[in-house]
Amino acid sequence: MRRGRPRRRARREIVHRPDDDIRRDIAGWIRNDQRLAAARLRVEVRGGRVELSGTVPTVFARLTAIADAWRVPGVGDVCHSELTVGPSRDTSPPIDGRLEASLRRLLVTHPDLAGARIRVTARDGHVVLEGTVREPRAAAIAGELASDHRGVTKVDNLINATTRAGG
Repeated sequence: MRRGRPRRRARREIVHRPDDDIRRDIAGWIRNDQRLAAARLRVEVRGGRVELSGTVPTVFARLTAIADAWRVPGVGDVCHSELTVGPSRDTSPPIDGRLEASLRRLLVTHPDLAGARIRVTARDGHVVLEGTVREPRAAAIAGELASDHRGVTKVDNLINATTRAGG
């Protein structure tokens, strides 16, 4: 057993790419990541070093943005000291129908909610989730996703977990 200095993580090989390509790819990851829908981010790249700045609604969204930046080939470092957690500039809630549709898309595409039957209703930012899922953890995930969504002020999670006997 090795003693002394702690082990270092394996360095990933850096692929040299133009900064504009890296910035464009990171912006694409962030734009397509539903977990960052309420984030207001700026991405700058200089010599493979990425600087993320702006505002995200939750700590989870902050970690998600950082992880999205690291996914892009050519990134040598990610600086996120100017990435703050707090309300975004656009805090106006979307129209109820759009909010419902957006939440349905988010819930349907989440891997832990496959096969779930969830109804979403919204009124003035108050969201009600009803339906059934296979396990209690999935109901909690659905509630967390809804509460983190832009425009949601309150969530009533009425989802029931069903377990099948004998199977």
